[in-house]
Amino acid sequence: MVGILSVGASFARVSSVIEHRSQSSNNARKVAGEFGYVHLRDQDNWYARAASTLEYQRSFRANRLAQSLFGCYVNNCGQLRIQGSAIQGDARDPNALLADYFYLPTDYDSVVSVKPVISDLIFDFNLYVGFNCRCLENAYVRIYSPLVRSKWLLNMKECIRDAGTNPYEPGYFMPCEMGRDEMNLDFCDYISGGAPFTQCATITNGGRDEAPDVLDVGDELATTNFRGLDYNRASCCDSLTATTLADLRMELGWNFLNKENGHLGANFQVAFPTGTRPNAQYLFNPVVGNGKHWEVGGGVTAHVILWQCGDFEKSCSLNFDGNFTYLFDNHEQRTYDLKGKELSRYMLAQRVGRPFAISEGVMATSDDEGETFSVPCGQFKYEFSPVANLTTLDIRVKGTVQADMALWLNYTNNNLSVDLGYNFWLRSCDRIRVDEACGACAPECANLCDQASKDTWVLKGTAQVYGFAQGRDLFDQDCNPNYAVALSTSQTGTGRGIGATITNGAPNGIDNPALAWGNLNGNELDREPLFAAPQDGEQVSTSNSPIYLRCQDIDICARNKGTSNKIWTNLQWTWDLDRDCQPLRCKPFLGLGAEIEFGKTDADCNECTSISSVSCPCPCDEIPPVTTCTPCEESCLQVAVSQWGLWLKGGMNFE
Repeated sequence: MVGILSVGASFARVSSVIEHRSQSSNNARKVAGEFGYVHLRDQDNWYARAASTLEYQRSFRANRLAQSLFGCYVNNCGQLRIQGSAIQGDARDPNALLADYFYLPTDYDSVVSVKPVISDLIFDFNLYVGFNCRCLENAYVRIYSPLVRSKWLLNMKECIRDAGTNPYEPGYFMPCEMGRDEMNLDFCDYISGGAPFTQCATITNGGRDEAPDVLDVGDELATTNFRGLDYNRASCCDSLTATTLADLRMELGWNFLNKENGHLGANFQVAFPTGTRPNAQYLFNPVVGNGKHWEVGGGVTAHVILWQCGDFEKSCSLNFDGNFTYLFDNHEQRTYDLKGKELSRYMLAQRVGRPFAISEGVMATSDDEGETFSVPCGQFKYEFSPVANLTTLDIRVKGTVQADMALWLNYTNNNLSVDLGYNFWLRSCDRIRVDEACGACAPECANLCDQASKDTWVLKGTAQVYGFAQGRDLFDQDCNPNYAVALSTSQTGTGRGIGATITNGAPNGIDNPALAWGNLNGNELDREPLFAAPQDGEQVSTSNSPIYLRCQDIDICARNKGTSNKIWTNLQWTWDLDRDCQPLRCKPFLGLGAEIEFGKTDADCNECTSISSVSCPCPCDEIPPVTTCTPCEESCLQVAVSQWGLWLKGGMNFE
């Protein structure tokens, strides 16, 4: 009856969101080719530089992205194993996800290749205006914002080794047998939101005091409801795209030291959120911008001439441009795991609650002799749901700090300019607060933090949910002619056991086990033993006190941060025109640039020891190697994207 207990930091958390760097926060692209045309001195009144950049960015290190999403269940080859509970012994991969949770057969066996790719097409406009009039000497303003088309492809391909033929026996999901044709086709079917539909029903007796021998008018039929994924879904084959402006940024600056051989200045910055707002509908959802955060902060710019020849026809300089901003609170939607249960968002929960149907009252014994009886606090209520539907929250991401710093060398030879630089980006660990509106829950108040969901959901694991009173010829609707009684089982786990996991049912069985009896006629003294099978087998056990999932069991402390290191270069040519663009002189320019960025991720299993050494062929050719992974013990995960980019930058200098 208590919430599950965290097992400390002995498990590796899975990221609730990919910390994607805003496409507008790219100092390398912003400053490329600018030396000699910004932060000028001795100009009349004002000068300007207008630049447009067309860039293509694409992520790499797909394994690290996959492991951020699925943990070390993804092996070094980017493969995820799916196996049913009937596959045991040497044939079972200890890292395989349990197919039973995905409404797949117990003998199902497949390998899923996961190779996520993020690609961005960016058109960036950047306007810099400097002032040298008396009242605004050495001041400047800069405005820039990129238009982005972001394409996110999970690139999930499933290779089915055995589609499975095993039905689910009566009692596991329903009173009836669940045939293969009633289940999901494959894992891709499940993760895209698919769920079974069946007509098998359970008699609830319409509230009458006596159990019927036949199905009469007034009896109620409860059809089992198999819910599919509402959140953290994935499209196995199709990409998701978003097209919009990333953040609109503005800088107001002043160069308080501006000499012939260098300058030092500072600026005030603000970012207006114009991008997309993160939501949890899809696991790999496209993000444009900084997540709809307002940003306020400042920056520092500087350069020093290291060497020059003549009147700056040839020079070499060291340059710095750093932005430091505070991201204000903003609300977004995230899906979490349960504490101590990595990837439990894809486990299966069942609804357990009151009221009891009178004909289905369950008695649970606390001893083997059947002398001490107690009524459990709930009973299976004909509904299954992925845990993700219950752990998706509307949250407020509280203030984080972002730094974007570029340090580069510039070599200028008349009209030719070459940049070679380094860029460091950091976004500090986010701070999470659950929204108070609507009982701290997601839209329509459907999660564990909603008061209406209190003491309602438990983890199913591999326990059956029905017991059978044998010898009763009750009804036959593709069901065995025996009386099925909903149980109160749970495999949530307590302090003595971890309960069910994403790879298997609870090793210690059901929570608080006790033999199950049926109070079939509404008479407390009229009890019948309930069996695991309709016609034979042993007396089935149920949970005397099922362990409910609570709001405090959600691992909301799984927070993220991002860090990356980048090297970049730019080659630019500037033309000197004979004519002037009154009242200024025009100098058009065109440049080519490239960058490669290495994002840091904590959910990186590439350093794990591979027990079997194999290459990465088609998943159907080789069983993926089993890995042993050292769990991450940090409370804030590093999750940043590694990517490369190529750009074409052109525009006009006005002097």
